[in-house]
Amino acid sequence: MPPEKSDQIVIINPPNELVFKGSFAEVCKTFLTLTNPSDKRVLFKVKTTAPKSYCVRPNSGTIAPGQSQEVEVMLQSGSITEAERSKHKFMVQTMYAPSDDESFPDSLWKEVSKDKIMDTRLRCVFLEEQQSSAVPQEPSSEPSQPVPPSDEEIKMENPSEKLDPVVSPQQSHAGSTPSTAFKKDEVVAIREAASRTSESKLDKVQSENDQLKAELSKLRHRISTQPSTPATAVPVTVTTQQGSVMTPTVIIILIIAIILGYVIGHYF
Repeated sequence: MPPEKSDQIVIINPPNELVFKGSFAEVCKTFLTLTNPSDKRVLFKVKTTAPKSYCVRPNSGTIAPGQSQEVEVMLQSGSITEAERSKHKFMVQTMYAPSDDESFPDSLWKEVSKDKIMDTRLRCVFLEEQQSSAVPQEPSSEPSQPVPPSDEEIKMENPSEKLDPVVSPQQSHAGSTPSTAFKKDEVVAIREAASRTSESKLDKVQSENDQLKAELSKLRHRISTQPSTPATAVPVTVTTQQGSVMTPTVIIILIIAIILGYVIGHYF
């Protein structure tokens, strides 16, 4: 009859299973904590049924009395299939150290009697990323009410419609933005109407200017054709209703002043 094994002295957390969470397309990690509650130094070793699929650090060592050791277990990416998941298991072996040394040769595990080795088996649990992150929601007993759209949703209902703002000269110099915007066809219509109005005014002013030039030319012709005596030149004068005398030079200055006043009144 084989000797009966001793109960596990080390406290293992988690005690029964190692849970791996993730998509398994990358390396998945989980942790194992070993605590020594005794007053003796304990040796430990971590084994697995699929050593090519896992990396354990540290996989063996010693634990001082009353101390703990954290073990990192890493599942390699893409190293497990659905059929293999149920076969993956871990085993934690422990035994009391024969002395107070901090390190021992690995051959000690083969030399010691098997009844002095304590072991604990842990199964592996694999949770896909969607399963681990999904949180069930309780159904609500109250009927759902339609939620009014927010300001951002209203603005994005028709994102393809773009408007060109019309900026006045005062706004462009001050750096402010217009409060209203017109569509492109409305802007074009306004510009065409303004262009036609400007052209009409320019034509009218040009016509009046031509008439003034013609009258001024006639007046100059009359002044130049006035008869003069060879002895003394009599200046041509014009008598107003008030009795004052106006010379040709004064008349020309008055006409030029009238033209300038007319032009300034139209453009300024």
